[in-house]
Amino acid sequence: EPLPPKLQNKPEKQLPQLEGNAKVEGLDLQIDRVPQPLLKVNGRIRFAKTAMLFEDAKGSYGLLPVEVKKGIIDLAQGYELPIQVLPADTQKYLETLQVETPIDIAGEAEAIVKVVGPIDTPVLIGKANTTATTTIDRIPFSEASGEFALAASEGEMAIEKIQAKPEAGGEIQGIVQIKLPTDKDKTAAKKEAKTSQSEPSSRAGTDSHYKKNIANSDQEKQDSENQELLQKEEETPKAIDPKTEEEKSPLQTEQTPPDSQSNSSETAKPKPKNDKSKQPPLTEPFIQAEFQAKEVPGDAIAQIYSVNLPPTIAIGPVNARTRTIGPASKLETLVQWEALAGTYPAQGDIEIAQSTMVFRNTLIQIEEAIVRGGGIVSGDRWEVAAILNNTPITPLLPPDFAVDIGRVTGQIKLAGNLGNFDPTTLQAAGILSSTIAGGQVEIAGQLDRGQWEADIKGSSIPLANLIPTPPPNLPLGVLSGRVQLRGSSLAFDPAALEGQGSLTASLGNGGVAGDITLREGRWQADIDRFQLSLSPFLPPETPLLPQGQVVGKGRVAGSLANFDLATLQADGIVGMTIPDGVAEAEVQVANGRWQANFDRFQVPLTPFLPPDTLGLQNAQVTGRGLVTGDLVNFNLASLTADGMVVIDSDDVKAAGAVRVANGRWTTDLNAFQVSLSPFLPPGLPGLQNAQVTGQGTAAGDLLNFDSSGLTANGQI
Repeated sequence: EPLPPKLQNKPEKQLPQLEGNAKVEGLDLQIDRVPQPLLKVNGRIRFAKTAMLFEDAKGSYGLLPVEVKKGIIDLAQGYELPIQVLPADTQKYLETLQVETPIDIAGEAEAIVKVVGPIDTPVLIGKANTTATTTIDRIPFSEASGEFALAASEGEMAIEKIQAKPEAGGEIQGIVQIKLPTDKDKTAAKKEAKTSQSEPSSRAGTDSHYKKNIANSDQEKQDSENQELLQKEEETPKAIDPKTEEEKSPLQTEQTPPDSQSNSSETAKPKPKNDKSKQPPLTEPFIQAEFQAKEVPGDAIAQIYSVNLPPTIAIGPVNARTRTIGPASKLETLVQWEALAGTYPAQGDIEIAQSTMVFRNTLIQIEEAIVRGGGIVSGDRWEVAAILNNTPITPLLPPDFAVDIGRVTGQIKLAGNLGNFDPTTLQAAGILSSTIAGGQVEIAGQLDRGQWEADIKGSSIPLANLIPTPPPNLPLGVLSGRVQLRGSSLAFDPAALEGQGSLTASLGNGGVAGDITLREGRWQADIDRFQLSLSPFLPPETPLLPQGQVVGKGRVAGSLANFDLATLQADGIVGMTIPDGVAEAEVQVANGRWQANFDRFQVPLTPFLPPDTLGLQNAQVTGRGLVTGDLVNFNLASLTADGMVVIDSDDVKAAGAVRVANGRWTTDLNAFQVSLSPFLPPGLPGLQNAQVTGQGTAAGDLLNFDSSGLTANGQI
């Protein structure tokens, strides 16, 4: 109910002069220029001329419970009214102050508010602090406090000496200054709206467009000035300036114009224009804020936001400085941050507008290399781009990544969902060059939800670094070529690889060139040509053959997971050359054994015989047949053979079937012709030109071709 006429404010020079005491119950008290009334006030009032002294009064300010132990409202001198706001839910503070925030705030706080100044233009100053753990967005704070002031008649509000301590650690300090729409702004806005509506209809469109352009121009100028203010890096946030320790209102009273405020206050204020009358009326709060975070644990904050980094990467403590500026509905924020004690020291800038964050000037140190990057976060999606220059990449790969990747140079883009860094959710594209497994490799690839593709050009990659268990006696060379690979996970599972390409490889003194296909954990090479030395595949004691060369073409296949000679499969056409001999055969390899079906061969017999073997010094063996052996353990004892041969020398000629098994050879000679002269003493009369002809069988040791080991029978 309204106060009795004698208690109501009178025009100047007609203020009531009252004496006495009163007890009030359920009194509603509206203080001019204060947004909310004091409701249901119970307490005592003492009157002394134009002054009213409130004692032990209790009530509510909006939804907030308040107490006034002792305070004065003097109709002539103004307010000196301290109000204590009892602990209350932060949501009640927001609703009472009619503040909307883009983030959730939950907790409890109390405040001491003091209303001072003239009756018509009072100023609110005070302090507030949390009384319980308060969560801002998702971050819990163990304590938070600040000082504030509001001069509604001047449209000024400030929150200073903000200090907050996250439960996870660290400290945050800050200052906020807000320019509020004044009565003049509201009146001017209404006047503009009314003028616009009363324009003649014939000019309404033109004038409206004209006024809109002027307003836009002014706003663009204001935005430009705001951006200049935002980018001033030399400014120090007032909240951490030791010069602001004195107890006073951060706002000036109506006797002190805003332009005469101290430099520390000007730090967070927009620069006024020379002609304020030309500025458009303020229709919503204009906010400027600065905050500084010190030693905030980045890993704990990342966990709060469900950012699951790999266990080998730590962010460490984070320091940051933020500046926010703009109308309440269109705030822009610049964050300058650094995390120099993490696994990979980093720093950068973040620009925040609405629900979008843009990362700029990001630098990350990996060992001694610097990665430069940027990115954007919008909603629950993130994207980053990075430029690498001789950067070690192995520390960033999964522990079970099988291939040694050295230093990388190039560009890469990544994208994914916040809160889920599973490789199956990532997207990526890039062009990189690197040393991989000891060779030079260029990669152009992309990754999409666990499926990756890569176009790889490689040169001089040591084969021994690509094969988990290389054969001990096989002189592996280097690999070069181009392949297109596809896989299903970053674990580099050979069973999931698919691809095709063209490769060349050097082995010993020879080489192989052909097309390769990878599928379902196996590889297959269609070899256009190969030329290999036989020596790596033979024991040292093998006569003559270590000097040989094998050339040909064919197809070879094996397992990606286990490069073992026993798992190889192959078929092809092979030509073999040895000193004074040649051979041609169709070759097959399977289950650790090889088989050669010789169409023809011509081999000198001398290297297989003891020195000075009579009659066979210049012998040649020609023929055809089938030879098989052990691929893993090549030795003469493991050979098996079956064929037709012809032996031709100056003193011996023979033809027949030959078999080899268990280290021994046998032959069924259809016919032979042997000169006796090499076997007889010189000058024996009558037998110098004698020859022996016939047929029969012979057998001997394949490893030790000695006449003492020969057995034979036949007809001569």
